Amino acid sequence: MQSVCREVLEDAPRAHFPNEAAFRGWLYTAALRKLVEKNRRLTAGRRDIARETPLELGMEDDHGPIAALASMVTPSAVAVGRESAQRIEAALDALSDEQREVLALSRMVGLSHAEIAAQTGRTEEASRQLLRRALLKLGSELQQRGFDMGG
Repeated sequence: MQSVCREVLEDAPRAHFPNEAAFRGWLYTAALRKLVEKNRRLTAGRRDIARETPLELGMEDDHGPIAALASMVTPSAVAVGRESAQRIEAALDALSDEQREVLALSRMVGLSHAEIAAQTGRTEEASRQLLRRALLKLGSELQQRGFDMGG
């Protein structure tokens, strides 16, 4: 978070935002890009909860609500969760940078089509179409990867 704030402050003199929503979208995009970069670097060394000891998980003993919750997480549930996350990550990687950005601004930041258009330098209709194509491609990619869409 500190490195994102540092980079944002370095870019601040060159940045101009017409409103708070545009600033939030820009800030969120900067943070998202930083997280994606870091995730890619760390992917090879993912932490495996199955190898963690109760003390490393913040539990002083095997009693209490945290220990009870941790005992419900079975190795197969961890594996299923990991596989689902990998499928989602692969599907998102199949999208273009522009598609990922408009998807994040719409679904995660909650910007309107007009705000996304202003943030990305597109018309509102172009922003709307890009989001539509991004959602269609994401759904198709998830389906190809066998992701259960809850249907």
